Amino acid sequence: MSIFDKIIIISLSFVLTFMTAYIIMRISFYKGLVGKDVHKAWESYASDIGGVSLILGSLIPLVFELNKVIIGFFITSLIALLIGLIDDLYVLSAKLKTLLSATTSLPVILLELYTPTPYIPLIGEARLYILYPLAIMVGFAVALNAVNMSDTHNGLVSGILFMSLSALYPLISYLDHRGEIMLLSALGSLAAFLIYNIYPAKIFLGNSGSFLLGSWIAYIAFVYRIEFLVILMFLPMVTNGFSILVSIKGLRERREIKKRPVKVVNGFIIANKDDEAPITLVHMASLRKPLRETDLVISIYILYLVSITLGLIIWFLLR
Repeated sequence: MSIFDKIIIISLSFVLTFMTAYIIMRISFYKGLVGKDVHKAWESYASDIGGVSLILGSLIPLVFELNKVIIGFFITSLIALLIGLIDDLYVLSAKLKTLLSATTSLPVILLELYTPTPYIPLIGEARLYILYPLAIMVGFAVALNAVNMSDTHNGLVSGILFMSLSALYPLISYLDHRGEIMLLSALGSLAAFLIYNIYPAKIFLGNSGSFLLGSWIAYIAFVYRIEFLVILMFLPMVTNGFSILVSIKGLRERREIKKRPVKVVNGFIIANKDDEAPITLVHMASLRKPLRETDLVISIYILYLVSITLGLIIWFLLR
């Protein structure tokens, strides 16, 4: 693929997503599909369904090449988006949402885009011909919900995904030009979305957007056999999800959780030390001292940058 083709793909993705996000933002405010930003010291609202614009990141590759991998990428993204959007508009129970999120793996399984011999460092290739499809379903459910539970502050998850996919780009482009097309489109969409989602946010990802991004992570991990690498890179996100589930004692819809993990006092984010408050990465980051939202997000960016870097180093060393 020439440099000109790459510029066309990422530019088209950026421009169309930027325009679509703006339209969604205007429609959301007109129709009242907005949510209050509870981490601001002032009254601040943003579109609750802004993540819908990111579907273009999986749609645009279809323009450049039609094959099972790219079609599967789009169908997976669309299923994830629709599940999240239904939850945004009607609110699904935590258990139903988790079960539905596992169905986003079906394109990978039905189109046979996986290899049932995942590589496990220090062990080698594991032969999981029967169990692997089940592992894929579980993996997708974990990825979608882990991203969803991490989407707490302006630009946090979208920024993390932009960093992560950028770090994976050299490897994926080396493995497969179709993966390169998908990542270029995804990065273009994320870059455009971040302009609206960064502090102070005009649009939120919503469950539609966070589920969509979670499906991208899982799809790339399973199709390109880099499951272990993705786990290492997103270890803080996995830890965050696990600590939430433990602290709230199981699966619960966020609206059922009475105590918030943090409080906002005079524009500063402070960890909520109430025993019933969920223990999250943000809670732990603000436990020692109050933080402004921008400083909090930057500190978590740095944590993920370290995790991504160490993950890549460990994965390459152990291969």
